[in-house]
Amino acid sequence: MNGFSTCDTGPSAAAPDPLKRVNFFHGLVLGADDLTQESAYLANRAEWLAREVIGYGTVAGLRVTKETLPGNMPGLVVGSGIALSPRGRPITVGMPFAVSLNEWLNSRGLDLIPHLGPGAGSPPGDLLRLAVVLAFRRCAADHRPGPGEPCRTDEPPRVFTRIVDDFQLELRLSPPDQAHDDAVMQLLAWLRDIDIVDAGDASTLDDVLDALRAAAIAGSPPRSTLSSPPATLRIHAADAASFFDAAFRTWTTELRPLWRTVAPDDDAVLLAEVEMPVGPAPDGRWRVEDPSQIVVRDNHRPYLLPSRFVQELAIAAATSAGAEGRVEAAGIVKGDVNVATYRTPRKGGLRVAAVAAGEITITFNGYVQPAAQGAFQYVVSITSHVRPAAATAPVLVTIAGYDPAGIRIRVADADGAAITVAQLATIEFAIEITRYAS
Repeated sequence: MNGFSTCDTGPSAAAPDPLKRVNFFHGLVLGADDLTQESAYLANRAEWLAREVIGYGTVAGLRVTKETLPGNMPGLVVGSGIALSPRGRPITVGMPFAVSLNEWLNSRGLDLIPHLGPGAGSPPGDLLRLAVVLAFRRCAADHRPGPGEPCRTDEPPRVFTRIVDDFQLELRLSPPDQAHDDAVMQLLAWLRDIDIVDAGDASTLDDVLDALRAAAIAGSPPRSTLSSPPATLRIHAADAASFFDAAFRTWTTELRPLWRTVAPDDDAVLLAEVEMPVGPAPDGRWRVEDPSQIVVRDNHRPYLLPSRFVQELAIAAATSAGAEGRVEAAGIVKGDVNVATYRTPRKGGLRVAAVAAGEITITFNGYVQPAAQGAFQYVVSITSHVRPAAATAPVLVTIAGYDPAGIRIRVADADGAAITVAQLATIEFAIEITRYAS
């Protein structure tokens, strides 16, 4: 990345064993290797705690924005901030840094061609996708003349007395590996995809754990994508807490090692992904074709919340349990019992159970008819998504009642006339059903 100075790595030496510490005793004569060994041991313990307990990613700052640099040149700016590397090493960027995109493009030359893809427009132009990456590095510093040696030149040797924790900001043609962070996010998405029901058939704990193991093994590297849970998997609401606790325990003791990398060679974190249209200038040099079309996305960057933040979220969730609503079902369906005509995805098995003139009955997995004065109620949000072809005014929908078979919805035109069954099959309904408990 333009604008960054390089640092001297200093003299090479055999790496100390990070699992050994010096056994201090009276009379021990300490040398440089002893102090280096103790330092390596302490650094390894700190990195181990950060890596295995906290994780890696952005801690604060490091925002990536597109900017116009001097000379009206398109560029990117990375703000100051802090991150933890995949090896557990803190990275501090003390001030903002910028890169000129045209200069970077020209420094890569023909290497860019295999990475170009089709962009927007007709005919489509060339689109380049890049990753903004922050990597950890160490620099030797504070050198001074060293002691003389036989057969040396008149130039005194350099001895480095300090080692500085530094960083490297880069634009890369591919993002760094973050399989562990991706796996954590996919685990949470996998658990959210399980239907939670109040009654009816439900899966056993063994069913859930076996499905999780199968999904993890099928999705472990190099595939690195957790396969979706079976559509038949559902949990009783009363068992959800204990089942999720068991799932997290199984993930920790059995499945996490599939994605665990103790000491990756590339000790770097993703800050953002960038898309930009590129092409050759009249002089043959690469350039950004339209700077207004540069897109910066950071939704895939790993980041870390302070433990205090997580603590407050947990307290808020515990105090609101049972008082707030839970979305039981949601989706966009047609006024037809044929689920193949619905849009996907749908949550909770939302479907139309019956259709009559001017009325549809909707239901979902685990639906239970609520009592007028009971422990819970459903709040239904429903709007017509598409008007029937024959209608000249908006479709009116109202809740007619909660029956054992489902929730009855009346559908009429602006004059209050019932819409026919044939027309109902052409209307899409956007529906969300929330369950509130006392």
